[in-house]
Amino acid sequence: MLNTHEEAEILLDQALAKAEQAAQQCYEKYGEPNTLGSTSISIYPARGKLVTVLKRRKLGATLSGHGFIISAYDLHSINTQSVDIHESAADAFCECLSKHGIRAYRNFLL
Repeated sequence: MLNTHEEAEILLDQALAKAEQAAQQCYEKYGEPNTLGSTSISIYPARGKLVTVLKRRKLGATLSGHGFIISAYDLHSINTQSVDIHESAADAFCECLSKHGIRAYRNFLL
């Protein structure tokens, strides 16, 4: 559980670093596969210190009934439409948040 906005900032930086690392590793291993698409992350509930930090950084938005949504494009620096790279980044981001008790899930978009 995050007690301060500073802790939320640190966790977000860690999660973004993990997402970037996962995207880079996927790109280095497979290149840019032809599977096009994207993913997004849903964070439930759409409130709390982490969501406040995400809003301050202009990452994501609240979507009624779907929690707080973040596009996978915002998780890494690779300019791609490869769903494999986006999914790798999203999974790493969610895993990092989940380890800190935050409900985060990857969504698939075509």
